[in-house]
Amino acid sequence: MRKVKQIILTLLLMFVVFSCSNDSPFSGTDNRLLSLKLMVNEQEYKGVVTADNTIEITVPVETDLNNAKVEYTISEQASILPNPEKITDWNNEQVFNVISYSGEKRTYIVRVIRLKGEATNDVVLTTDEEVRAFAEKNISRIRGNLIIGKESGADSIKNIDALTYLKKVDYRVIINPTYKGRDLSGLRNVTEVGELRINDNKFVQDLTLKSLQIVYEDLFIKTDTLREIHFPELVRINGNVRIEASRITGLDLPRLETVSGFSLKGDRLSLLRAKKLEGITGDFTLENLPALTRIDLPKLQQVTGNVTMKGLNTLGTFSLPVLKTVEGNFTLENSPAIVEFFIPSLERTRSFKISNNVKLSRMMVPKIEEADGDFMLSGCPFDNLNQVSVKVINGKLSLIRLTSLQDVKPFFKSLQKVADIDVNYLLMEGSLDISHLDFNGTLKIQNCSNLEHVKLPKELNEIAISGASNFSPPTITEISGLVKANKITYSTLRLETPRDFVIKELKEVANELSLNIGNVVNVSLPDLEIAASIQIRDDNQGTLKSITIDKLISTGRIILNSTSLETLKAPLLKEITNILNINGGRGNSAMQDLNGLSSLESITSLTLYNLPSFKDYTFLKKSIDSGVMTEDRWNKNVKLQNVAYTPTFQDLKDGQYVKP
Repeated sequence: MRKVKQIILTLLLMFVVFSCSNDSPFSGTDNRLLSLKLMVNEQEYKGVVTADNTIEITVPVETDLNNAKVEYTISEQASILPNPEKITDWNNEQVFNVISYSGEKRTYIVRVIRLKGEATNDVVLTTDEEVRAFAEKNISRIRGNLIIGKESGADSIKNIDALTYLKKVDYRVIINPTYKGRDLSGLRNVTEVGELRINDNKFVQDLTLKSLQIVYEDLFIKTDTLREIHFPELVRINGNVRIEASRITGLDLPRLETVSGFSLKGDRLSLLRAKKLEGITGDFTLENLPALTRIDLPKLQQVTGNVTMKGLNTLGTFSLPVLKTVEGNFTLENSPAIVEFFIPSLERTRSFKISNNVKLSRMMVPKIEEADGDFMLSGCPFDNLNQVSVKVINGKLSLIRLTSLQDVKPFFKSLQKVADIDVNYLLMEGSLDISHLDFNGTLKIQNCSNLEHVKLPKELNEIAISGASNFSPPTITEISGLVKANKITYSTLRLETPRDFVIKELKEVANELSLNIGNVVNVSLPDLEIAASIQIRDDNQGTLKSITIDKLISTGRIILNSTSLETLKAPLLKEITNILNINGGRGNSAMQDLNGLSSLESITSLTLYNLPSFKDYTFLKKSIDSGVMTEDRWNKNVKLQNVAYTPTFQDLKDGQYVKP
C-alpha cells in the first residue's frame, strides 16, 4: 500500500514538472495601470481607461477631491511613479508612469471630468461676488428661478459674464432694476428658459441671447434704455411676448415659428420681422408704434386670438400675405399713414374693424367668407370695395364716413347674410338692393343724402333712416319690398324742396311707425293694415297737407304733430286702442275735421291741441253710439284745447257733432 502511494506521488510530481516546462517563461514587460478609483465620504468615483492611456474620472461639479482616497491596480511585478496614495490634489490633472519588471515605461494621464451641476432651488444674485461664487460651481441648469439684481435699492451687479456654463433655467429669468450691466452676454449659452422678464431696468442696452431656442412661458420686456434685441435661434415661445421698449429700432426673430401672444410698443421701432412665424396662439397687438414702416411676416397663417393694430403713424402698407384665419377680432385703426391694406388669403375672423385710417384708399380682402361678429369700415377714403367680398356677417355691418365711396353695390352683391346693417355718411347715389340678403335684423341709414331708394327683404326687425339737423337733403330714402317690421323710424329729415312721401307694400308694423320729415306734402301708406303706433311730425315746416293710410284696420295710437295738416284718411280704420293725439304745434288752422276716419268704431282717448278751426266730431259717433266712449272716459281721457268747438259728452249724445 505504501509503495502504491509513493508511485502516485511520483507520477503527480512528474506531471507538474512537465506542465511547467510547457509554459512561456515570465517576460516582465507588462506596464499597465489597470484600474483607478477615488473615494470621497464613502462615495466612489471610478476611472475609465481610454485607448490613449487616459483615465477619466467623472465627478459632480461641486465635489472637492482634495485628500480623496485612491485605490488602483497595475500589472504584475510592475511599479508606478509617483505613488498615487501620496497624491492629495486630485482636483487637478495627474501624470503617472507605470514601469514593468523589465524596465519598460508607460505614461498615464488621470483627468477629472466635472459633471456640470444643477441648482434645485431659486438662485438669487445681488452682488458681483455672488455671481463669481455661483459661476465657480459651473452650474448648467437651474430648476427654479434665476433672479439677477434687486427690485429696489442701490445698483448692484455690474457684470454676469461668468455665467457661461448656464444652459437652462426651468422657471423665470428675472432681470431686476438694480442690475446695471449693459448686456446679458453671460447668458449667451442659455438654450431654454421658463420665462424671461426684464422689468423697468434702466441700464441694459443690448439684449442678445444667441443660443436661446425655447421660452416655455412669457417673454416680458419693459425698459426705456434697451436699443437692440437679438434672439437668432429662438424657435418657440409657448407664452406671450410683451415688449415695451421706446428705443429699439428693429425686432428680427429669424427662426421664430410659434408664439402664444404678441404685443409690441416702441416709439422708435421701424421694423418687425419674423420670417418663419406661422402661428400666434393668442392675441397679436401692435400699438403706438409711430416709427414702424415695415411688417414682414410672410408665413403667418393663423392667429387664434385678436389682431389689434393701433397708432401705426408711418406705416404705409399693411400686408399679411398668407394670413388665413383670425379666430378673434381683427382691428386696424388710427393709423394715419396707411394707404394700402392687403390680406389676400383671409377667409374668416370673428369681427373685422378698419377705422379712422385717413389715407387708406385701397383694401384687398378678396377671400374673406365669414365674420362671426361685426364687420366695420369707418373713416377711410375707399374708392371702392370691389376687393372685399365677405359673404356672411353674423353681427352688424357698419359702413361709416366712407366719404369717397359712391358705389357699394358690388360689396352688397357678394354679401349673402348679415344680422344688422348701419350705413352712415356715404355718398352712394341712386338705389340699393339688399332684398336678396338673409337679413331680418335692424337697418340704420344715416346722412346718406343721395340714396333715393332701398329695396328690402320682406321682413325686418327695425328700419331707422335719419339725416343731419343742419343739412337739407334733396330726397328721402324710400323703401320697398318690406311687408312686416317691428319698428320704422324716419327722423331729422328736412327736405330741400317740398315733395310727397310713400311707403308701398308695407302691411304690418308690430311696434312703432315714426315719421319726422320736414317739407313733406303728402304722406301715403297705401298697404299698411296694422300698426301698434303711428307717429308723424312735419318739423313745423307748414307743408304737410294729408296723411293717407288706405288699408289700416287697427292701431294702438296715432300721434300727429303739424301746423298745416288738413286731412287724415284711414277709411277702413275700426279701432284705436290707446289714443288719438293731434297737436297743431304753434297753431294749425287747416284741420277742421277727421271725417277721413269714417269706419272708426272704437276709441277711448282723444287729445286735440291748437287746432283753432277744428269743429266736427262726427268721427266719434259710432264709438259713442256703441257705448265704447262713455261719459266717464270722455271726462278722463278727452282733452280739447284751443279748438273751434269744445262739446260736452252730452252734446255729442244729443247729436251735436258739428259746431252749431
